[in-house]
Amino acid sequence: MNNIFPSINKVLFSYLFKLIKVAFLVVLLITGRPTSAQKKYDFDVSVSGK
Repeated sequence: MNNIFPSINKVLFSYLFKLIKVAFLVVLLITGRPTSAQKKYDFDVSVSGK
C-alpha cells in the first residue's frame, strides 16, 4: 500500500526522534544529580558523657 502523505511521515518521525533525544538527555541529567549533590565534611562529631 502506498503512503498518501510521505512528507508528513518524515516530519513526524523527525520530531519524534528529536523528542526521544531530549527525553534521554533529561533522564541522564536527573539521574546524575544525586551523586554530585552529596556534601562531604572534613570533621567528625562525637558525643561523650551524659
